[in-house]
Amino acid sequence: MNNGDHRPRGHLDIGTILYNSDEKIFLRFLQALSLNIKDCAAKGIDIRLRLKWNSPPTFDLHGVEALDGIAHVVEPGHYNSGFGRAHNKMMHDAFEGGADWYICINPDGFLDIGAAATLVNFYENLEIKGLVEAIQFPREHPKQYNPFTYETAWCSGACLLIARGVRDQIGSFDDNIFMYCEDIDLSWRAKENNLACYMCASALFFHDVRETKSNLIRKMMLDSARYVAIKWQNKDFRIAIENVLLSDQHYHSLDEMPPFDSVRKHGMDPKNQEWRYMLSFSRTRW
Repeated sequence: MNNGDHRPRGHLDIGTILYNSDEKIFLRFLQALSLNIKDCAAKGIDIRLRLKWNSPPTFDLHGVEALDGIAHVVEPGHYNSGFGRAHNKMMHDAFEGGADWYICINPDGFLDIGAAATLVNFYENLEIKGLVEAIQFPREHPKQYNPFTYETAWCSGACLLIARGVRDQIGSFDDNIFMYCEDIDLSWRAKENNLACYMCASALFFHDVRETKSNLIRKMMLDSARYVAIKWQNKDFRIAIENVLLSDQHYHSLDEMPPFDSVRKHGMDPKNQEWRYMLSFSRTRW
């Protein structure tokens, strides 16, 4: 990293997807965002919030008074377009609208005070640019990161800063991935383009991940992992995932699985990709 402390000024858009969301939890998200907006304004960074319903609305956004003091845009269409596709639309509109950075963030969590500006400042002071993830609390993500360079195997999309220049170089999330592993694919494309993936340990994002994964969610994770294996041409990993899909009885035969014949292939790179730990895609700390 650069030892200097360049303080950036510019425009930050924050995009979040609402899916069967609880209004009280969303209000908590907005309260934390409001504190970050004030902090960023004092540092020359203005924030605009972008919202997309990926389900029928569970509450009326027009009735949320906490939104009145927040510059925001509500994307049209109350249908589930998937995580990556929804963020791609908001990210495209953000950069077309003059944003310098975009943070995709889960609405069931919230930013610690100063986290938004910290993410931006961390990125702007990097010598080797890349994707920047906020560190999760109270339970950190188990994947390893270098405590000196803060580089990590991949960046989670739960709270992820993507700068305009990075998006222009590597593209957006893969629209073919409905949910899960789209952040891994994006991270690998960053590394494929000589960029890096970072964990910003000084930017905190509260994210409670203790909920039990349903059978459907596990299937979606495995399907996405299989797609990634096909895209990045790791036959052994694909076979391993297919065996799990069959043993878990998500499919009765290989013929039932999506063929993914038209996916644009990328080259497997053992230096930048970790396949040995199944769905972790990284060495873990615990």
